Amino acid sequence: MSRLRLSLFIVSVLLSGCISREVATLASLPSPLDDNSFCCWQATQKLTIDFDGQQHQLLAAMAKTEQGTSIAILDPLGRRLLSIQDDGKELDIKKTRGLPEDIPAELLLRIAQLSWWPGQLWENLSGTNWSLDIDGGQRLLKYNKRNIIRISGVKETSSMQAPEPSSIITVQHYQRALKIIITTEQWQQL
Repeated sequence: MSRLRLSLFIVSVLLSGCISREVATLASLPSPLDDNSFCCWQATQKLTIDFDGQQHQLLAAMAKTEQGTSIAILDPLGRRLLSIQDDGKELDIKKTRGLPEDIPAELLLRIAQLSWWPGQLWENLSGTNWSLDIDGGQRLLKYNKRNIIRISGVKETSSMQAPEPSSIITVQHYQRALKIIITTEQWQQL
């Protein structure tokens, strides 16, 4: 796959968070509460993305430290495409040459947080148009009571516990032909 095609694909996937003009993007989802009870660890993951009938493979490295959250998205050869650092006050986003400037990196951060952060850290959604229903290993994100994303395979705990080797989380977008399968390759407490 050419670099341009890969870049266009990533832009398409990231922009899929924009459902319609009446529904906010995932980038507008409030950050979860962060009291550092969910610290400190790092994980490597394989992302299998089905989008409009095509399947793509990417890699991700994620870390949660006392300083914040870091995510790096890599192509199959391990070249960094995007880096996101969130210290709780601001986002630092670094993109490689060739990627459009308007990629909503916040979308990737929110999907990662929705998949990994303990449910009680999302209590700050009350009073907003967003809601997160949690039922066992399933999470259903809604905007104005409209289903937006279902996440399956989440290990519900009150604090961070190591995921099982090769644990799988599935993210299904209700408004777009988008499905992401996140396979944890490695997890390590820091």
